[in-house]
This record gives sequence, C-alpha cells and structure tokens, in this order.
Amino acid sequence: MDLSTPSAGALTGYRDKFSWRFLGIKYATSTRFAPPVALSVSEGEHRNATLYGPRCAQPPDADNGHLLWTNEDCLYLNVYSPIVNTGTTPNITSPKLPVMFFIHGGGLNTGDSGPFPYNMTTSGYVGPSISNIYDGTNLVSFGYVVLVTINYRLTAFGWFNASNAALKDTLMALEWVQENIEAFGGDKSKVLVFGESAGAIMSRYLIGTNPKYTTGLFSTSHSSPSLTLYETDSDCEIVNLLVHPSGSIILESDFSTLDPFVSPTIAQTITSLPLAKALNCTPTNSTTFTPAAAECVAALPAGDVALASYDLGISWDITIDGDYILTDIATSIEEGVYAKVPTIWASNACEYCYFLGPPAINPTNTSSALFPAYLSTILNATAVALISNATTLWPYETEPPPVRGVISGVVEELGMFVTDYAVRCPMGYLAGLMDGGVGGGGAYKVEFGIGLGSPLTPNPAVCVGQVCHADELYFVFATAETDNLYQPLTTTQLDTTREVIKRWASLARSGTPNYWGAQVVWQPYTMGGGAGENVVVIGSGGIQNGGAYRAAQCEFIVSQLGLVFGYD
Repeated sequence: MDLSTPSAGALTGYRDKFSWRFLGIKYATSTRFAPPVALSVSEGEHRNATLYGPRCAQPPDADNGHLLWTNEDCLYLNVYSPIVNTGTTPNITSPKLPVMFFIHGGGLNTGDSGPFPYNMTTSGYVGPSISNIYDGTNLVSFGYVVLVTINYRLTAFGWFNASNAALKDTLMALEWVQENIEAFGGDKSKVLVFGESAGAIMSRYLIGTNPKYTTGLFSTSHSSPSLTLYETDSDCEIVNLLVHPSGSIILESDFSTLDPFVSPTIAQTITSLPLAKALNCTPTNSTTFTPAAAECVAALPAGDVALASYDLGISWDITIDGDYILTDIATSIEEGVYAKVPTIWASNACEYCYFLGPPAINPTNTSSALFPAYLSTILNATAVALISNATTLWPYETEPPPVRGVISGVVEELGMFVTDYAVRCPMGYLAGLMDGGVGGGGAYKVEFGIGLGSPLTPNPAVCVGQVCHADELYFVFATAETDNLYQPLTTTQLDTTREVIKRWASLARSGTPNYWGAQVVWQPYTMGGGAGENVVVIGSGGIQNGGAYRAAQCEFIVSQLGLVFGYD
C-alpha cells in the first residue's frame, strides 16, 4: 500500500494480521556535530518503508552484535498503526489514535530501534533476535495507539563539542510527527514521549528543554495541563472522557544524577578535550578545547571517533547551552520552566544488579567487606562510612541470599543501594518536585517487581531471580512471544503485559494511567512528610499501591548524601 503524507512522500508499507508497519522512514539529514536538517519530499514521491533504517554510528556492544557501526546517515523512524488514513481522502468518522513516541536505550552510546543481532537473556545466549523487542505490532493492536520509534545520533556524534545534536534530532522527529502522523491514524494533539534507560534520560532532557522548543510537540503553553472533564451517569459514574491533557511522558529507568545537565565548559573539558587528545587532534598536555581541535575531530573517520570514545569510557551528557537548555532539570521544575504534562517515573526493583558481576564481582561472595569496598569506587570515604553504618536500611551484613536467584545477600543489598542512589530515589525526588513545582502536570511513581530478562540484560550471573535493568520491556511492548522467548507466558505474565499496556496507553489517551474499569486506582505521587508516598508496585501479585515504598532509604540519600542534577 502507498500511503500519502504531507511531507514524507508516498510511503510503501505493509501489514500483518495485527497492524500496519512503515519502517525506515528518513526524517532528517545530519552533518557531523551540527543540528539536523528536516527532510521534506513532495507528496507524490514514492518511498519504500518496508525495511528498518541503518544503525547510527556506534562502538561495539552487546546490543549491536559486538560490532563497530559507522553509518552517520541514520536519522530514520518507524511507524506502527492498527489503522491508516489516506491524507488525500480523509474520513471524519475515522478515529484518531493517541501517539506513543519511543526513544531507545543504550547509554547514549549504542542502540537502535530495530532488531538486536545479539540476543541474551537471564537464561543465557539464545541467538540472534528473530524480531525486535521494540516491534509495535502487539502494543498498537491491543492498546489501540500509533507507535513511533526513532533513531538519533549516538556517542560523540550526538554530543561532542556541546552540540546537543541528539536532543535536536529527537525534537525534529517530534516535528515530523506533528506534520505527518494523522496520515497513519494518529492524533497529533495526543503525543506521549517514552523511553527506557538512555531513552528515559533523553525524555528527562526533553522535560527540561526550553518550552519554546517543545510546546506543540508533546506539551502545551499553558501553566498547567488542560482541564480533564468527564461525562457521568445518574450515579456520578464516569462514562466518557471529554477533554484531556495534550501530552504526557513516561521515563523507564532514568539515571537522573549519573547523566546530569552540565555547562559547556565542563562538557568540553571532561568529554570533548579527552577525545580530541586521544585522536591526536590536540597535544596531550592541552588544557583548553579549541575550534581547531573540533574541526580536526570532525574530519576523522566515524569508526575512529566511535572507538576512541568507547576506549576512553566517556559518559556523554546534555549541555546547558542557554538556548535549548537553560538550567538543570531540578531547577527547571522548581521554576516551572519545563514540560508540564502528566508523567510516569518507572524503575525496576534491582536495576543495578544488571551491572554487578564477573569479573569485578563474584555474585556469590558472602563477605560483608564487599559492600563498602565497592562503594569506595564510586563515592567518597565520608559517604561510604555513612552508608555502611546504615545497616537497618541496607542490611548487607545480615541479609540472607534471595529466595530466588543465585546471588548472595551482600551482592543483592549492594545492587539495591546503587539502585536507590542512582535510579529510584532521584526519580522519586524529581517526581515529588513535579507535585510541588510551579504549574506541575502531576506525576506517578511506579516500581516493577516482576520482569522478563531482555536482550538488554546479558547478566545471567546476577539477574536470575532479580528484576534488573530493562526487564520491563517485554511487558511494555508485548514482544516476548514475537521473539519466541518465555513461551508459553504464565497467567501472571500475560496479565502484567495487558495491564502495563493499558496503563501506558491510557496515559497517552487521557492523561491518566487509570483507564476505565481499572481495579486499582493509581494516586499521584507526593512528597508528604519528606518521604515519597503513593508508589505503585507492579509485582507477581498484580498492581498494588505500595505506599511509601523504600521511602526511608530515599530520605537518607536525599538528606545525608544529597542529589545533584547539574554542574556549572
């Protein structure tokens, strides 16, 4: 089928019994370390949209086949929809569906919106992926939404020289959605941005982007979301949603303090200058990053740039450039200069267990000395002493091994602490700011206590019996069965998949995760009495209101250790 669009041409896509697919649609062109340029083609120009676009240049990693990728012409997106509407003959009776706009993970260094060439779960290596963990077929057919998944520039190509190019790629993809999504049956006034890991980091960057660049893409210019009105019956039961907020955001596993907002000076000093030195573009004794060094790096082969960044272990961050990014995320929310839309902040029970294991850590090590020894590699001595003495919060000295799994109690408590410190508590803190910030759109805090190990979780040494980083993805996309894993799913796993999709789609559709008929009503997250309240827990027993889940741990981290979301 050829689908006519306003600015993307006539696209040839295909469908299976569940949904339409339009894959590998180029939305922009890029010049190295510069903003993207929108790609606009004539309405009648035919373009093939049956194959995924190329991966963006990136170093070897588990999620890309352990291969070096060098393509810089990679700004492509994919659209999945249960319906399509030809732009030339619009049908006013056709429904317009909410749009879910997904940003993939990979630490801002790797990743792709297409299939994984290397598939490992907590059960071990299972071979190349036969489909795609981000395949939207089941999500759009069950959730009755339109899904857009995107590629954006990675590693140095997205961030070198304080360019914020990856952020600008994402904004341009959102502009493409505004121009073209109605042809795919989507409602451009209902756009939910969501992402996992680096995708959640990117979503946080979008929350903190200057509203003049996000208004109309997934948020409004109002000081608060549009009023939500309901039609009720004679018993005051809600029967129909009348007005809804115009956008929403979901962050799955955002490392809020490990990927901060930084000044141009810091960005260039800790990332761009070391890379230029490694590539022989400036003397090794240089202390200042210069335009000449930037031009030198811009002229080098993509593979050299990607490998040098990888070898240096550079962690790329967004730059406070005074235009797109005005300040750090916490200050943006406190001052009300952010995307004020309903937001879900979601984390997994032991996110950081994913990062623990051989050769650095023996997962069965029962020595309590492991706990402070590991913390000393990431925190100063004062902080390590405080944490090590807080044994009622993190009982690493006495915690028995988990009922399920293969790791020791010490390793589990270590994973839980770093999860609290790097993921769970910073996300809760920002969600709490939304509750009390200027014109906040409302926030929900969600904890996954059940998961399915994904290709993003190649850690069978530690993650057996744990809910690790990325383990919620098979629930969000309902793709375990299309990847032929965990079959047949248990009743609990099926129920969790359905419930998560309903909640995510409901936020996109109406600005609330509480869909009509939901048995458990999620309450907005608040920071009552200094501790987070109304955390929703998704576990093996279904969805529960977890109250002040791990609030004592988070209160300790905020008050005793502190949280920093940006550096000048």
